[in-house]
Amino acid sequence: MTLLVTRLCPKAIYWNRSSRPFQVFFLAFLFLFSGYFSAAAQQKARILHISSNHQGYHWSDHILQGIQSRLIAEDIELDVIHLNTSGLSTARRFEDAVQEAENKVLSFLPDVVITANDVAAKYVISPIAKAHSMPIIFTGLHGDPKDFDLPTERVTGIVEYAMVEPLIDLLQQYSDGSRIGLLSIDSLSGRNIQKQYSEILQQNFDQVYYARNFDLWKKYLNYLQDQVDLVILVDPSGLEGWEDNAALSFVRNNVRIPFGATDHWIAPLSLITIAKVPQEQGWWAADIAMKLVEGDSPRNIPISRTRDAKLFINFDIAERLGIVFSTELIEIGSKVQF
Repeated sequence: MTLLVTRLCPKAIYWNRSSRPFQVFFLAFLFLFSGYFSAAAQQKARILHISSNHQGYHWSDHILQGIQSRLIAEDIELDVIHLNTSGLSTARRFEDAVQEAENKVLSFLPDVVITANDVAAKYVISPIAKAHSMPIIFTGLHGDPKDFDLPTERVTGIVEYAMVEPLIDLLQQYSDGSRIGLLSIDSLSGRNIQKQYSEILQQNFDQVYYARNFDLWKKYLNYLQDQVDLVILVDPSGLEGWEDNAALSFVRNNVRIPFGATDHWIAPLSLITIAKVPQEQGWWAADIAMKLVEGDSPRNIPISRTRDAKLFINFDIAERLGIVFSTELIEIGSKVQF
């Protein structure tokens, strides 16, 4: 633009008075035209966050909080879309969710996309990556990313890794045997979590149930207590008919063996919880998104996994089971707050 003005300005010396209106118009045009490019150059980078779940879903909301806390000081425009697929089982298809995500990408035109949880990774990333050129970051993924058929040249992310092995080691100190049960929910994430936990433990659970609603969850929990010596509870968020207070009352009245969990909001139902920190994934994703906005490539960013965790111990459940925690566990654990 500077070169164009340099060449044209000398000729203006030879324009006569009759050419002055054109001269004024032309200079005004140059001013407006250069202003357009200046504004375009200063346009904020756009990041789109696509969550598999509805707003209010504990885990996804906390990942989003981590993203927002990192980007709040950056010159970034962040938009969010919630696909609300947490209640869909693996037998359902997700065309509507995919189309909703595609429409948002077309209207928002993001520079980077961040997804949360398994449904978005499995059903949204691949079609978006094929149709658009921006890099994509996944979070909340359970299991091996290779199982999701992701285009690795355009995608990186962080795998959600639970501390299930040390959790079971602790629970077995207070159980009467070694048989392990798992109570999950009938969803893509629920089944992927079961598979991931089995791979971490390098063994199958002795009994597994997938609940479709709260009534079945309660029924299966009672079944499990007659079949195994300890139970791992998978996050029931999004389960049809779920009520926190009713679940707490049910567990208090029916608990007979140790329960464990890896999500802090169900620590009131568990004897011991080694909780993942969902914000960790949001922090990581936001930091990587900024690198991608600045021109880095997903090829240069290895897939990571979560590492943070916090221990919670539940004295109320312990008292009901006649369990006395060791001094060492009390010293390092956080008391569950009701």
